[in-house]
Formats: sequence, structure tokens, C-alpha cells
Amino acid sequence: NEYIYIPPKVEYVYNSNYKLKIDNSLIKHGGLGVFAEENIQKGTLIGEYIGEKKHIDEPPLSCYCLTLQSDYYIDAYDYPRGILSMINDCRFSDYNYNCTFKVYNDKAEVWSILDIDPNRELYLDYGDEYWKHR
Repeated sequence: NEYIYIPPKVEYVYNSNYKLKIDNSLIKHGGLGVFAEENIQKGTLIGEYIGEKKHIDEPPLSCYCLTLQSDYYIDAYDYPRGILSMINDCRFSDYNYNCTFKVYNDKAEVWSILDIDPNRELYLDYGDEYWKHR
């Protein structure tokens, strides 16, 4: 019998009221990205950035961390991973941000800042701190 490797199925939590899909990013070397499958109007809540809430004394082990307006951060690394954690930062590319984070003491949300048409990739600004160590 020949051994055939079957990779584990990566699963995502689709925690948005909008139809979104994960596909190859339009950003060169961007890996996977999130795309709208329907119109999303400017100023709309797309969904909550979800993951494990950790105290800032606990060192982050991934690049999927978002600091809250408190002594906590959200680490969205583990699967099933929230789909919104797969949104890319378009810094250093020819694309423009169309989403933003709204960060609170206990949660973070992703909101649209432009009208987003179907088949458009969503982009978030990760902030200067993220890019200092890249």
C-alpha cells in the first residue's frame, strides 16, 4: 500500500452577516485574503475579530494578535480561526484600505470605510507596531 498524505482541513468561523470567502490574495506574496461576495456599504459593521482573549502579561505567540483598549489582547491564531483574522494589510502594495478596526476594552470589530463591491478583497491597517518587526 502506498501512503498518501492528506493535509488537515483548515476551518474558519464565518462570523459575519455578509457573504465572504477566502481565496488567494491580490497582494504579491500576500498568501490568502478575504473577499466580499456581495456589496458591503461604507460604514457597515462586518463582524467581530474573534479569538482567544489573553492578558498582556502572556506573550503573544502569533502574528494574529490585536491589542484591546485594556490589559488584554485577542489572539486569533488557533483554528477554527475567525475569517476576519485573514484580512490582509495592503501596506506596501497598490491597493487601498477599505476596512478599519474599532477596538474596545473587551472586543474588536471590523468596519467598512468604503463601499466594497463583490469580488473585492478586504484590507485592514495593522498599524505601525505590527510592521516594526517584519
